[in-house]
Amino acid sequence: MLVPGTIARIVDTVHIEPMTDVFPPKRSTYRHGDLRHALIAAGTELARVGGPDAVVLREATRRVGVAPNAAYRHFTDRRALLEAVCSAAQSLLAVAIEQELARVRAAGDPADIARARLRACGTGYLRFAQKEPGLFRTAFSASRDAADRRAAARARPKEAARDHRAAARYGRAGSLTARLHAIT
Repeated sequence: MLVPGTIARIVDTVHIEPMTDVFPPKRSTYRHGDLRHALIAAGTELARVGGPDAVVLREATRRVGVAPNAAYRHFTDRRALLEAVCSAAQSLLAVAIEQELARVRAAGDPADIARARLRACGTGYLRFAQKEPGLFRTAFSASRDAADRRAAARARPKEAARDHRAAARYGRAGSLTARLHAIT
């Protein structure tokens, strides 16, 4: 029969050494706490040096120090990363413009203040373009990709019209013209 407190005394006297050979070796890569933002930061640095064409998922993951497949949890493809980097570049451009606007004095004639603010916007825009040409090109690259997709859709008018008629026929049309055709 055990007396209360006996087990505690026995456990206190036993000393167990950790078995270091049982644990796996420390990883050379690491699990990242905020991988999405780290990939965007790496993509932004790639864009700073080489513009939008330099933004590549594999290189971004290499710079962050994770396996290439880890990026696909946050970005479906290169275009998704490029769109995120595009937004980051636009934010940096906005900061540059805001810094120029902060230098404008708000005292005096309202027309002069308006002209000075407009000049500051243009100055911030141009200074950013000169200082960060890769980011400047990247800031507007994703919107150019969207424009290219719209232009490709316009180049296929027969397919677009067929899709439009089919959508109207099945009642899924979202455009006003399709609804008007359904009424008449």
